[in-house]
Amino acid sequence: MISIRHLLPAVVLGFVTWVAASTQPATAPAISFGLSSSSAAIAIADAPNRNVVPLTRLAARDAFFVAYVADVPGLLECVEKSPWARGLNDPMWDKTMTALRPKLAFLSGWDGGTFKSASGLSAFDLLSCAKGDAVLFIPQFELPGKLSLDVDKMLGATKGAGAVLALRVGEEAARLRELLTEAATKTRGEAVLVAVEQVEGATIHTVTVREKNTETGAWETKATVHYTFGGVDGGVFLATSGSKALLQASLARLARVSADGGAGRADVQDDITAHPGYVALRDGTPGTQVVAFLNWQAIYLRLAAAVDQKSGAGEDGEGGGGGGAVNLLIPQGGHVLRALGLDVIQHAGIAVAIGAAETRVDGVLAYTEERGLIKLLAYEAGPVARPDWAPSAGLVQINSFNYNYARAYAGLEGMIGEASPMLLAMAQGYLGQINMAAKVDLKRDLIGSLGNRYVTCVIAPGAGGAGGTGRAATMDEADQLMGFSLRDAAMFERAALALTKMFARSDRALWTERVLGGTKIRSVDLAGTADGGAGGEGKGVHFAITKDWLLVCIGRAGSLEAALLASDKNVAVDGTAATTGGRVSFWQSPAAAEAFARVPLPAEAVGVSYTDLPRMFSLLAGTVLASVAEGGGGGVDPSVLPSAADVARFWSYGISHVKRESDGLHGQTVIVHPK
Repeated sequence: MISIRHLLPAVVLGFVTWVAASTQPATAPAISFGLSSSSAAIAIADAPNRNVVPLTRLAARDAFFVAYVADVPGLLECVEKSPWARGLNDPMWDKTMTALRPKLAFLSGWDGGTFKSASGLSAFDLLSCAKGDAVLFIPQFELPGKLSLDVDKMLGATKGAGAVLALRVGEEAARLRELLTEAATKTRGEAVLVAVEQVEGATIHTVTVREKNTETGAWETKATVHYTFGGVDGGVFLATSGSKALLQASLARLARVSADGGAGRADVQDDITAHPGYVALRDGTPGTQVVAFLNWQAIYLRLAAAVDQKSGAGEDGEGGGGGGAVNLLIPQGGHVLRALGLDVIQHAGIAVAIGAAETRVDGVLAYTEERGLIKLLAYEAGPVARPDWAPSAGLVQINSFNYNYARAYAGLEGMIGEASPMLLAMAQGYLGQINMAAKVDLKRDLIGSLGNRYVTCVIAPGAGGAGGTGRAATMDEADQLMGFSLRDAAMFERAALALTKMFARSDRALWTERVLGGTKIRSVDLAGTADGGAGGEGKGVHFAITKDWLLVCIGRAGSLEAALLASDKNVAVDGTAATTGGRVSFWQSPAAAEAFARVPLPAEAVGVSYTDLPRMFSLLAGTVLASVAEGGGGGVDPSVLPSAADVARFWSYGISHVKRESDGLHGQTVIVHPK
């Protein structure tokens, strides 16, 4: 059986990543997610013990990023008892996971990688010594004037850049020292160098991880880690990447806050717990075990300073003291940052709670005004659409959002115009030429004809696996069904057809057409079988325009046909079960009734999402199997993949919603555990 020690980090990371992706409409700007935290197992507080200063006090108020766990042993115990651990440790995964695990870097990396190379310990060796809270943070540092997309290289050359890890180990400090000492004595050759020195009474260990250049034969430094013990009785393990000065500063700050309990000293009060955004996230989610906080405003101030410094030097042809040529099309960088509205974004954060009945996540994207990129998040208050055409059969996930495309388009024009009036004029001139050639007004006829409702569904392939092959289906083989509400269907159709005709090749038809119940279905062939014939199994892009909706399906035509037949508002059918095939809309299904009774959704939510977790996990597992097979990996047998019924013993469904409030976007995600 695979140990939870190997799977826990992947579960947490994978869960957070899945929630972020799964709660977003595919063609609308990304938004934050989150959850309410009632019924969580552990109550968070920055000071679980009033006599112990919380380690969050080590992170300054202007730190770039802070992640805090109030009780590491409690969190690990909570996860061990949750479906996340019990489900992944169940024997149903043994054969599949045993074969896959060596192939998955995101699993094996937690027991290897830089940390283990530097310390000789796995991440779980370290966590096993925890006796309280832990914090990981990136303090503020000055960004270089020469920005680079190679972040590792850029930060490596930046003075003061690095991350700080503080872990309360208490009486386990002695055991951790022994583990680290034992690991340091092991022969690791020239790849790892260990140095020990006394600095102002503290014993600082410096571990340098090196890699041999295969071309020159020279050893190159890949990472440097410094660590020590501090606090009362040396009960706090401190480690930093990069700068030794950063470790010394953190050690000194720990001594100051430990000496007076963090109160009454101005030099230790200006920490992240004084940031109103952090406090609101922490206090707004009682019961949360983990808080992760991105202090964007602090990052932006440094970013703007670096960009202004570069612009002032006249680099890359921008105007300024460097004498470079003035670029009238793209103004100086600082102006562009403000035009993008990056200055109005304040912070983003999530809080996670794993309880007995559910797993919940709260999230926020905070801003001061709707300008620049934020204006593209043109979400509107609900209620959201619950159309009859949304299927229940085979449904993996459904999202329904209120999104104003016309307002978003106007915001895009305004943002480009603010950044570069000349660039906007060029873009408008090009669009004008398209309008003349197509004999339409794209802004008025196309964008203006769209409504403010957007629904997307992920639908699993039919019975028998992927195309009846018996192997596990993948996410790529699932159908993506999307619906865009229309204000004026006739005008939208004229504009869309005129536009596609202008760009289509004249020597062949752009699509095939057929009629279902009075509605025309157009199909673009992607795999030689776009029209699909009976049963609609052809793979392609299929779309239909009804009185109220533009329906688009990427995948099998059958999913679009089922959507059309499921609503008597959209096609000329008599509404009988024989005609509709007895199809039931998801919104009227027993699954929806149970889910929304269990997790009520606010009427004003700008978006909601439902995910059938057993089906989603089956698709994700099938995707991994396919990836391993394509990579030439052996020892993988799709027949041992757990069924959706097996998975349903541990996971049932997830519900999400997002609300727009005066200070930004707030969300809630709830993963309901089976009884």
